[in-house]
Amino acid sequence: MRHYLGALVLVWVAPALAATTPSLSPTLMIQTGHNLPVEAVALSRDGSYLASGGRDGEAILWDAKAGNKLRSVRADPLGVTAIALSADGKRLLAGGAGMAALYDMETGRELRRFGRAGEFLLFVGLPADGGALSV
Repeated sequence: MRHYLGALVLVWVAPALAATTPSLSPTLMIQTGHNLPVEAVALSRDGSYLASGGRDGEAILWDAKAGNKLRSVRADPLGVTAIALSADGKRLLAGGAGMAALYDMETGRELRRFGRAGEFLLFVGLPADGGALSV
């Protein structure tokens, strides 16, 4: 199986945030967990987790500090084009060609599926307060 360099992800922390949280600093991570190009990335609010979604249909949760792959879910066989993480990194919302699904990333279990076949999703969002999803 051929592996592609999935993405170079540069995570930049705003100077004001870096001043109040010294552990957060600009980080370069080369992630190679996807078999096809990466289409979407999201960073958890505290910078601990990174989620990536690719044309291979996988949504992957990464330890952003160590660069380790924590969990992968098969989100959309036609590719993941939009991804969002909850503030604590426990929930992941992945969207693609027609559907979006919410996952519990501690277990990898799909919690709910949204959308209609034939709709192409470019953006999804999870609110910090646990309220309504944006699909």
